[in-house]
Amino acid sequence: VLDVAGEVMRFRVESWTDKRHPHLVDLLANGGAGQCSCKDWGTRRWPLIRDAAAKGHAWPRLPDLFCRHVIAARQHFLNQLLATMSREHGNRE
Repeated sequence: VLDVAGEVMRFRVESWTDKRHPHLVDLLANGGAGQCSCKDWGTRRWPLIRDAAAKGHAWPRLPDLFCRHVIAARQHFLNQLLATMSREHGNRE
């Protein structure tokens, strides 16, 4: 997972099927549900988010919401955040 320079909360995540073409993940899209350029997100995840929003409902169940690339980007972000907070607030054992 690589941060996209100059773009807040956007990441390039390696494709599991085509290593030459990483997917673009935006973790701030869709109210924080995220968005990915992969086929799975576009065909399975986006319709769930779109339909829930159209009906005024909250997000669908979280396991159904995220493709593997969004999950990887979220984990990457959380790891960075926790490392920064640990440095700023002192390491705990």
